Amino acid sequence: MEPIVVRNGFELKSISFNPYDGDTYNLAPKVLSPYSMRLSVKGDHSDLLPLLRDLESMANYPVLESLSFSNQKDDLGERSYTILLRIYGVKLVYFYQ
Repeated sequence: MEPIVVRNGFELKSISFNPYDGDTYNLAPKVLSPYSMRLSVKGDHSDLLPLLRDLESMANYPVLESLSFSNQKDDLGERSYTILLRIYGVKLVYFYQ
């Protein structure tokens, strides 16, 4: 994740993964398992859309669930952002057999 974040001019502050709670997703897939991935980053707002595009183009089919940001800027004029993505993992490695 860090190379994607840094490539887009942001600093990765934290990342966490949790089982998806199903608030906006109520299907029961047999192969794919949804997880929540929360990223906290810091950077300039003008670089935000390219970052979101890169995150959404990852191979684990991410879906942007929410985006929040701080109204306060730091000394460099950067803001903190929290990005919540729904991502998918494959439970059964040999699901195609």
